[in-house]
Amino acid sequence: MKKYFSLAIVASLILVASCKKDEFNPHSYSSAAGYSSLKDFLSANGPKMQYYLVDAAEGAVLTSPQGTTIQIPANAFTTQSMQPVTGTVTIMFKDIYNKSDMLLADMPTQMSNGAPVKSGGEFFIKAVQNNQALLLAPNQQINIAQPIIGVPDSAMQALVDTGNAGWVQAANNVVSINNSAFSYIYNMYQFSTPCDSGSWCNSDNTTFFSAYPQTHLNLVPSDVLTGAGYSTFLVFSNINSMVHVYEGQNGNFPYNYAPVGLSCTVVFVMVKDDKLRASFTPITITNSMNVQLNATQEMTSRDFKTQLNALN
Repeated sequence: MKKYFSLAIVASLILVASCKKDEFNPHSYSSAAGYSSLKDFLSANGPKMQYYLVDAAEGAVLTSPQGTTIQIPANAFTTQSMQPVTGTVTIMFKDIYNKSDMLLADMPTQMSNGAPVKSGGEFFIKAVQNNQALLLAPNQQINIAQPIIGVPDSAMQALVDTGNAGWVQAANNVVSINNSAFSYIYNMYQFSTPCDSGSWCNSDNTTFFSAYPQTHLNLVPSDVLTGAGYSTFLVFSNINSMVHVYEGQNGNFPYNYAPVGLSCTVVFVMVKDDKLRASFTPITITNSMNVQLNATQEMTSRDFKTQLNALN
């Protein structure tokens, strides 16, 4: 098997996932000691894409810096017009395991209806040749081995991200456990449509939170948010789950799937006047709970990430 090469992240490669959660471009800092927008901050601090070159006729076994193994068989790809692919193919890959990276990538672990799920790991994959996205050939599959963090969970299922709508169960992909390798094996039989957007996938337990009654949680910012880019997240304690709570019509942040009795930290982050501001509010969820948010504290990127990493 011909050796594959891991490429440094190159600015000229502009093929990235097109869903709103991963379309950030790192750079364009303001002249102030901060960021020009929240998107700018997330882009600069989120997990980075990895690039690999693979001989299409031979396939390859790739290993990411986080220990994810991507097994690509020989002759795995076709063009979008269903022609066999030969020559060198670029594999774009990004894997996410920690809640901190999920937040910085804005890839929350929640279903399309907003309900939380417990994650065994997320990844993005895209195959490209001559600036054109490729398809998986019929009867081929890519196997992704995700290192298991904690106790193996037999309830993990294969999910795919639909862009703005969130995670849904994959029509064909499946997840199994390899006990000898202590990993989840995500068997991928097709890329997401459209293939130009790449494929975000997730091994998830979709039933974990059903053991807890759900309530309405209302997050109320005390600051004036005009002119600020901001987001609000729930980072659950001792569970690999993080959800994005979106703004409601009245300027508050309502969440209708909050599991009663569980503890989490409400992370409220914004960029205003070129300053990064954030708050970390630990709570234990109770029925019909209201939580006051305050993000007036200025933070450096290092301080924010230090506090965020402590939640992993």
